[in-house]
Amino acid sequence: MVFRALRGQRIVDALAKGNQEIIAATDNQADGHVQFFTRRRLLRLFEQCSLSVFRQGAGSFLAGPLVGHTLARSSRFIEWNARVTDKLPLMFASGWYFALRRRDNRDAGGVAP
Repeated sequence: MVFRALRGQRIVDALAKGNQEIIAATDNQADGHVQFFTRRRLLRLFEQCSLSVFRQGAGSFLAGPLVGHTLARSSRFIEWNARVTDKLPLMFASGWYFALRRRDNRDAGGVAP
């Protein structure tokens, strides 16, 4: 939304002068399948479905169309962006990955919100 509000495509076009390669946008709000969750909301959903988290990880630090069209052209940036979230709290990641297992009566656990 910020990208559109600030007319980010004009900035991207100016920065990418001469480079006509089309890169798919990472902003896909028109797709009804895409949903936005907080980590706490996801953990509650897992709990309601009798699932427990036994492993979790972070996605990249920076994401979105502005990053995808500009900084992501640098392989050094891509590598840094993928590694930096390993050293930051999960709340700073642009997305999360969860490995889940069905919880039985003996399993009281999971990962705290």
